[in-house]
Amino acid sequence: METGFSAIDGPNRVVAEYLAELERASLFDERDSTLEILDRLVAHLETQFPQEEAVMREHSYLLLEQHIRSHNSFLRQLKRYQERHQLGENVSRRITYDLKIWLTNHIKLQDGNFSEMVGAKKKRKSGGWWRRLFG
Repeated sequence: METGFSAIDGPNRVVAEYLAELERASLFDERDSTLEILDRLVAHLETQFPQEEAVMREHSYLLLEQHIRSHNSFLRQLKRYQERHQLGENVSRRITYDLKIWLTNHIKLQDGNFSEMVGAKKKRKSGGWWRRLFG
């Protein structure tokens, strides 16, 4: 599940690592670890999302505003989980489930759509009239 953009794929791999850590913490019901991992995940996403959006902006991605809304919505959701967890609610399994679904869909659909759009632009640029005429 990669887009071909290291500025997007690398940070997405980090999120997948956080997901694995959260799954382990959930499995062993490690509340303190869950909160610490969640704090690091939120901090990572607060940095990653603007960087990813900057890459998309550089490529004039037409669905950028939608993408930003998706990022913001998910970050708000994670912060609500942080609050609920701090108040004593055990949300670790729900967090891992939601993160797994969101990450998979986000990479496959939204980041993948961006990658396809840039790939199509590159093909159009490299297939100009000279190439079409002379192959």
